[in-house]
Amino acid sequence: RRTWDAVVVGGGVVGCAVLRELTVRRGWRCLLVERQPHLVAGASAGNTGIACTASDVATGTVEHACLSEGARLNLPAWTELNVPHRPTGSMYAAFDADGL
Repeated sequence: RRTWDAVVVGGGVVGCAVLRELTVRRGWRCLLVERQPHLVAGASAGNTGIACTASDVATGTVEHACLSEGARLNLPAWTELNVPHRPTGSMYAAFDADGL
């Protein structure tokens, strides 16, 4: 019989990040449960390719703090995991005055 320190439900971006944090950084024995045949399916598969931009989020919010922290952690994680990447920036367009 196996025992686990944690069971992570969902193999999307967040679930995989939680799994990695618990196993690699904390040394826990974890089980990842995903109902789809592939990881990072569903909502996580619809990524724009822009990594953790906080430019359209109000400063001082929890969301802004989380996105800023994620952006800070990206490059070291990508380098450690040999994930191909290139900093290209992004552009936002407003369609009316409310979008400015």
